[in-house]
Amino acid sequence: MPDGAGAWVVKPDDGAGCLDTRLFSDRAAALAHIRAHAGQDYVLQPFVAGELGSLSLLCCDGKAWVLSCNRERVAVRDNRFHFLGSTVNGLLDADGALARLAQQVAAALPTLWGYVGVDFIRHAGGTVVLDVNPRLTAAYAGLHASLGCNPAGLVIDLLKGPDALQAAPLPITRRRAVCVDVDSFGQP
Repeated sequence: MPDGAGAWVVKPDDGAGCLDTRLFSDRAAALAHIRAHAGQDYVLQPFVAGELGSLSLLCCDGKAWVLSCNRERVAVRDNRFHFLGSTVNGLLDADGALARLAQQVAAALPTLWGYVGVDFIRHAGGTVVLDVNPRLTAAYAGLHASLGCNPAGLVIDLLKGPDALQAAPLPITRRRAVCVDVDSFGQP
């Protein structure tokens, strides 16, 4: 773990939507918080400023199909992160870097199967993967409206194996930006 100066993030090892995710001004304060909550599993990460995004993927046998590239909206209040929502297909992938990232994640975790969300930060030094979520994410709520097809049907098609998806293009009729809003300020 780096021992540099700067802010640090502490989050539950098994969490969702920024719940109980906190920002500390330095590593010592972050470690003190972890010690004060002994018995709970936390992840400690250096804070990285940049553009927050996520990928909505279909994964099977070490391969990934990108359903959407999403812009994530997060606020920090009282040193706590609050997830405000996603703009499904709100990020462009003109250079294919996000599609390559999706393939790298699927290759690194070849047992991923079905719908997968990947949270990342793009910054001047590149892209950092924050989380790989092998479950439905908030962005899933906007996929049908964004893509014009039933994402659950695509997951069912995976039961036929990855060749079924490779044999024909995904039945996506459009890619439009759709906002999924979350009211997280009522959370502690």
